[in-house]
Amino acid sequence: WAIKAPPATIFGAASSRSRPACWARFARSTPGTPAAGRASGPLLGGTLTILAHLAGTPFFPRLDGAILFLEDVGEKPYRIDRTLTQLRLAGALSRVAGVAIGQLTGCDGDGVAALDVVREAVLALGVPAVEGLPAGHEDRNLALPLGARATLVAPGPGEEGPPRILFDEWTPERRTA
Repeated sequence: WAIKAPPATIFGAASSRSRPACWARFARSTPGTPAAGRASGPLLGGTLTILAHLAGTPFFPRLDGAILFLEDVGEKPYRIDRTLTQLRLAGALSRVAGVAIGQLTGCDGDGVAALDVVREAVLALGVPAVEGLPAGHEDRNLALPLGARATLVAPGPGEEGPPRILFDEWTPERRTA
């Protein structure tokens, strides 16, 4: 597995909450729940645009049964929509267990919020989802152990606790094609 964390070039400027030792405690943040439910699987994903560029190559992760983490920076809503559509039409999103939406930094434009575009695509998948996780390309950027087995908790109305990701264990789950 790999750690999705702030780049080393900005690490000194990163807040103490974003340093890798923090290990993504989302229960302390204020994420939302676009689709309630619970899902377990390896946490995979990262920058949406990079994932789309990897589609069709041996480097694209096998997302079957995974919790898909998505974030991006500097992409306008129409590009986000195009990228999600490409992944959907390629069948890459058809068997994800859940979705965790991180930061969409500088991705709004022309009166359209990128989060609305991502939320619409995620809701169409019919899987549990959380949004607003502090991971991506901003100062508050918690480290994520990509490949680690995790449980996504997206509470519905009346359920206790915040939306969150819980890491079940710290051993990587091997994903081969």
